[in-house]
Amino acid sequence: RDQLARSEPSLKKGKSRIFYGLHEDFPSVVVVGLGKKSAGVNQQELWNESKENIRTAVSVGCRQMQEMEIVEVEVDSCEDAQAAAEGAVLGLFEY
Repeated sequence: RDQLARSEPSLKKGKSRIFYGLHEDFPSVVVVGLGKKSAGVNQQELWNESKENIRTAVSVGCRQMQEMEIVEVEVDSCEDAQAAAEGAVLGLFEY
């Protein structure tokens, strides 16, 4: 957290930073901005913005790790494991 706090400017939604050497078990860590903590539901679209922010962030992080040719990652659930899993799968989907 200290390195993230020192790495100005703060992360905006969908923007990321890569940190190296933070922990011996995790040589590379990608941190992605989630946006507003309580984004809530968009009543016009009937869309849960909080879930979509998680999907987007996890998708961005997984694609970045893929670009770095890292084949095994651990994804934080961001308090919604289903949205995180959906973001990982959709972000890495190739057609």
